[in-house]
Amino acid sequence: MGLSGKRVLEVGGSLPRELVKDYYGVSQWVCIEQEEYYQVFNAGVPGGKARAWGALSDVQDPAALGDYAVVLGSIEDLPPALYGAFDVVFSVAAFEHIHKFGLALEKMAAALTPDGRLFSFFAPIWSSFRGHHLPEITDSSGQVFSFKNDSLPPWIHLRMRPPQLYAWLLQQTDSQTAGQIVYYMYHSSLINRLFVEDYARYFAASPFTGDLSCEYEQHVPPDLQQKLEALHPGYKIFSPIGLQAVMRLRAS
Repeated sequence: MGLSGKRVLEVGGSLPRELVKDYYGVSQWVCIEQEEYYQVFNAGVPGGKARAWGALSDVQDPAALGDYAVVLGSIEDLPPALYGAFDVVFSVAAFEHIHKFGLALEKMAAALTPDGRLFSFFAPIWSSFRGHHLPEITDSSGQVFSFKNDSLPPWIHLRMRPPQLYAWLLQQTDSQTAGQIVYYMYHSSLINRLFVEDYARYFAASPFTGDLSCEYEQHVPPDLQQKLEALHPGYKIFSPIGLQAVMRLRAS
């Protein structure tokens, strides 16, 4: 999917201006970022990314955003001023964080021209072996728990319910850390906890058609596969770490 000369809406991220303008050659790149993510990952970075233009709700004219802008808000709240304003919706590592996923897809479709395209790659998804997205937590002994290391058994978030995990963690760490891990794993709003099949159903009900493919798979031992299917009736796909969507709008 070529981006040269295209007007692109990035959902849930803000690739650097130098990359999208000089390397991809886009005509316009507008990034929609949640404010909390922007503050953590963008603000105050030395030589960092562009300062936020303002709130998504304040956009009245896409031309006013110039050829590159970061706006703060949620794709679900896309204003009518941006309907039909983009050739491509682009997103990396964001879809697993969107809770109103059906509405988000509707708004992405609204943002596109009739021949527009959607590209997204997102991981790790909830049904994958580290899909809990646990942020780095260090306990009182200096032990580090994170979805980026092997501190927790694979698929543990799908193999246990919160009280079970808490009891198991008390054998590994202190109670404060155990409580934090259970909170982030099951109760925080950081991730949407959708399975592969859920994403497929949302896309099937959306204005998009195209290819949704599984990316980077982790082998599930047969006995664990059987257990996961029993614990989560109706779900059978647990090996993909991520998904890639390459879509276009359905013919009206």
